Amino acid sequence: MIKDKVWINDVLRYRNPKIPRHGSIRLDKSERLSDFEDGFFTDFINSLTQEDFIAYPETNRLISKLAKYHNISEDNIFLTPGIDAAIKTFYEISVMPEDEVLITTPSFPMYSVYAGLFGARTLEISYNKNLKFDFQGMLNSVSEKTALVLLANPNSPIGNYLETELIEELVLKCERYGVPILVDEAYSEFSPGSAISLATKHPNLGVARTFSKAMGGAGIRVGYVIGDYELVKKL
Repeated sequence: MIKDKVWINDVLRYRNPKIPRHGSIRLDKSERLSDFEDGFFTDFINSLTQEDFIAYPETNRLISKLAKYHNISEDNIFLTPGIDAAIKTFYEISVMPEDEVLITTPSFPMYSVYAGLFGARTLEISYNKNLKFDFQGMLNSVSEKTALVLLANPNSPIGNYLETELIEELVLKCERYGVPILVDEAYSEFSPGSAISLATKHPNLGVARTFSKAMGGAGIRVGYVIGDYELVKKL
């Protein structure tokens, strides 16, 4: 036996299936279903050098381009290997064993997996029979017991979207208790809006984006968080 965190024995992780997935529709992971245009992909492949594989990546140019794209400072960007790592980092800076984490259900499974790994308890806010999200229930659930709030917007697999005004109401409630909130915008490009405009206004808010969905780049493992400078420093 080894010394470990005894509670991790109760964390359930499913292995990826061993059957080949290439050539199938692959709806299970929300991946791009069509190939990139030949010319575009060929140009990309031809641009690669041995240095790109041998050396650790230099991320400054990407951060600079993202800052320009979003019209924010480079100091407001935290680069991650996908949103998955962003979620874990929020757990690392804020969640202790027995803390309470507020999440939606159903949603991205890693929200609750990380709660299990960190020995935290999840308070799960669900939907009514018409698949309408109980936003008021989530708002009312934020308290001094809350260590972290995770909210996918839009949420998968339901697809509901919360307007920016509601997001800010939740952020302000969290701010009152000093609670960090991560808004997971993995599917933002398929929605009518974004909470990025709030991210540099509120010190407790991080907004996560990814190249895995609309950009069709799941295999390159690139994501990022936009937030207040002090929050990004902590991350």
